[in-house]
Amino acid sequence: MGDIHQPLHTTSRYTAEHPTGDKGGNSFPLKYHYKANELHAVWDNVVYLYHVNPKRPFTESSWGDFGAIATDLNERVKISSTEAHTVDFAQMEKESHAISLHVYDGLKEGGTVSQSYIDKYQPIAVKRVVLAAHRIVYLIEQLFGSSKTSQRVEASSPMPESLKQRLQMLH
Repeated sequence: MGDIHQPLHTTSRYTAEHPTGDKGGNSFPLKYHYKANELHAVWDNVVYLYHVNPKRPFTESSWGDFGAIATDLNERVKISSTEAHTVDFAQMEKESHAISLHVYDGLKEGGTVSQSYIDKYQPIAVKRVVLAAHRIVYLIEQLFGSSKTSQRVEASSPMPESLKQRLQMLH
């Protein structure tokens, strides 16, 4: 569910050089920057906000770092219950695709990512990450109940029957 919030997971750029598409920016090379050497990795690194990958296996320190990042992200972006309370995957895809129409703007293959690009898209990428997290929490609460209450909240969009059936098989 989180992946659908990454705009480059909903598109591929078709050109003479990439007649079968650029695989969501994976074949759109950029000059090495914060371990990202293609457009998809730039977005996977939340447009460079958190560009350090923790070593595995995770340690207690790693989990502490994850908590600090989560706190920071939630302080940066406020998500309304209207935005968070959905399990409408088609709507999530439409949101990401609308953003994807512009993620190549101002970039050239093999070029560098400008600070103005980072300034423009970092807040959008951060919001997508936070929104995905809130929606995942909402879905889990709908499936298993909230830790705050045993009541389930009415979804703003109904859960697709096929998803309900698949999730019931997991029980």
